[in-house]
Amino acid sequence: MSDIPTTAPEEESQWVDTGDDEAPPPTYEKPSIERAWQFYESNLPRRIKVSKGGRAGVDMNGMLQLGGSAGSQQSEKGTGYRLARPGETHDPVSGEPARLYDVWNIFAFQQLDEFGIGISLYFRQLLLLFVVIGVCAGVNLMTIMNNVDIINSRREDCPSTLLGSVYGAVREDLKMSNQGNADIATCIILAVFVLLLKRFEDANIENIDLAQQTPQDYSIRVRNLPKNITNPDYYHKFFSEKWGDVVFVSLALDNGPLLKVIAEGRELDEVIDAKRNADAADILSGKSVLKQSDLTPDQVGKQKFGMYVTAELLQERKKAIQDRVAELTKPTYKPVCLYVTFNSERSQRSCLNDCATGLIEEWTGCSNNMGQIDGHVLKIDEPVEPSEVIYENLHLHWFWQYWGIFKAYCLTCCILLASFYILQSLSVSVSDAPSAAPAADASESGNAAYVAAIAVSLINGALPYTLKVITLKLEVHKDEGDVQTSILRKLMVARCLNTAVLMYVVTSHNAQFSKANLGQVQSILIADCLTTPVMRILNVYEHIMHRVVAPTKKTQAQMNVLFRGAYWNLAERYTDMVS
Repeated sequence: MSDIPTTAPEEESQWVDTGDDEAPPPTYEKPSIERAWQFYESNLPRRIKVSKGGRAGVDMNGMLQLGGSAGSQQSEKGTGYRLARPGETHDPVSGEPARLYDVWNIFAFQQLDEFGIGISLYFRQLLLLFVVIGVCAGVNLMTIMNNVDIINSRREDCPSTLLGSVYGAVREDLKMSNQGNADIATCIILAVFVLLLKRFEDANIENIDLAQQTPQDYSIRVRNLPKNITNPDYYHKFFSEKWGDVVFVSLALDNGPLLKVIAEGRELDEVIDAKRNADAADILSGKSVLKQSDLTPDQVGKQKFGMYVTAELLQERKKAIQDRVAELTKPTYKPVCLYVTFNSERSQRSCLNDCATGLIEEWTGCSNNMGQIDGHVLKIDEPVEPSEVIYENLHLHWFWQYWGIFKAYCLTCCILLASFYILQSLSVSVSDAPSAAPAADASESGNAAYVAAIAVSLINGALPYTLKVITLKLEVHKDEGDVQTSILRKLMVARCLNTAVLMYVVTSHNAQFSKANLGQVQSILIADCLTTPVMRILNVYEHIMHRVVAPTKKTQAQMNVLFRGAYWNLAERYTDMVS
């Protein structure tokens, strides 16, 4: 990594504080593409070698420790490495340096376990699906070759995209020896795959979970807390005396609105800092800084759309947020749930077993277990990872969660309805009946088929981002896993309907097996199969951001945002795999 000067060039470092409001801050530096690429390199995922051991624990710094004096940090079933935290260059316990992952070693798929269960399981399922589809393709290979030589050769107008299909077949061509054996064998293979997939998932989830020790393995979530106890020290003493050493106690209150306002204030501070540096860049380039008093009434009206934002306006917004925070800190908030992290996995398991309750015990408050405080039967279970918890939503009632989901699905239905009318206007419903100008009809049908295929592919490509925005704007969830699951469900339904069902609905019954319609369906499948992978390989968006947009940014922070890496969403990848 090359050395980058920490001070601005000589001609840019002559500015001094003269008391003028338009004078740039003396620490301002012109943004550098080289430093942006260094930022990009520093954010690439890295792994750190750790030692293995038998017993588990968590130290006071939050590092996973195994075996006490042995200094082990991972179970015997682990990979011997862990995923480095953002910005971490070495392990604080062993001093081992962080190394980049070997992306070219396709056989070392177990290293994906270090990214967590969700990502590792996805790539394992992808590898399994590749093998199953390959076997199905081999089973159908002889049938495809037979269709090309016998069935398709009868039709001189058979397009290349339909070679190997049953286009032009008669009843005698569909007998068991020609088509039935391959079809039945394929169905059996897929049925066995579906039946064994659950067992495959369970076995791999258990192996991944045992191989990678995370805070979730040592933590519990406690609900139905007494409303009058808000001191974390009380809970620390309660759980440590009964089940062993407690490392962390996090008490979540019903102060979600306060947390959201505080987060909004921190985001605004970043905007103010970026605005200050951008104004400094304008001064250095000889431009005047826009002030609130210089704006016209029309420009003031456009400020709510993010245009003509001035430093004075940002300070007004900051003052409003500070007043809102002061207002929200006055009420007395009540506890919603509690997160407790033990020093050993044994303590966590003992607590879960001793505090197991049923619905009747929770409703009546009558229980003989050890998890009771002031007559409250504590509801204790294993939580998600701490990084997945959305604390500002923990206080929300279940009604608002389902109301948001209802609104999101309604909007998704509207998108599918719009797609239906688009496909209906582009659909090809041409029968095989003779026409006056067959050549012209064929050319027109082929063009329409390609247009419909492109339309379906573009809609499917836009669905992930669109449904993600809908989910984040309309729905409220209490952890990131629920967010991904919600996106996955809507995306799965929308893509399957858009790719297969809608095209079936918009096609008339008489034209379903026509050459034009079969060609259209085949074009849709080919376009949907190739468009997304090719776009990801080309990575056009990232290249434009790096080479076109980045040089226009006025601050290093704004430029670094464009070098954070390509967008990756687990829910989207799962739908890519099955659609």
